[in-house]
Amino acid sequence: MLYFGNSSRFWLGLQMDYYLDVAQDKSMVKIKSEVKYTAHAVVV
Repeated sequence: MLYFGNSSRFWLGLQMDYYLDVAQDKSMVKIKSEVKYTAHAVVV
């Protein structure tokens, strides 16, 4: 079945992309609160 000329696979792909984007945004908030960045990088 087509919705607005697009397949259900297309719409499920958009939904999956949205869920991944939301999960990444939530992860970045937590990572930024836990990881402390320094001004100088140490090269080993």
